[in-house]
Amino acid sequence: MVEGKNPIRLIIDTSGKLNKSYRIFNYDSAKTVVFSSAYNLQLEGIEQVIFKPNNFIKSLNTYCQENNILSVFIEGGLYTHHYFIDNNLWDEIRIIKSDSHFDSGIKAPIVDKLIKTELIAIENDTIEIYYSDNQSESPTGSLNPIIC
Repeated sequence: MVEGKNPIRLIIDTSGKLNKSYRIFNYDSAKTVVFSSAYNLQLEGIEQVIFKPNNFIKSLNTYCQENNILSVFIEGGLYTHHYFIDNNLWDEIRIIKSDSHFDSGIKAPIVDKLIKTELIAIENDTIEIYYSDNQSESPTGSLNPIIC
């Protein structure tokens, strides 16, 4: 196990279906903030930010600015990743490729239109790194998302 401070978890829940019994809420002592358009979530003890439908990016950015969060690691499914990529709301993408095969899971986003700028080999794995061409001025203000 690695020693150190856990990052803050920022969870986007557009459907309002999160449940306190989900493992992410019981994993460890990391601070967790849920962004949701639902007012009736049963998440006692978890900070919640309510946003208007289709406006979670503004709420997320405002929260991060107010709490001095300057970098965000985006984990999610295909929809979440594509949302950030398609709206040019990213600064760096890292794709880890391996000889290991998975029989199921969520497909990775397609990034074939992006230009690979760095390649790192670690044993049998390869890390492809893509940088956005808008790094001098982030469209989200001070927030710099990294999609993995």
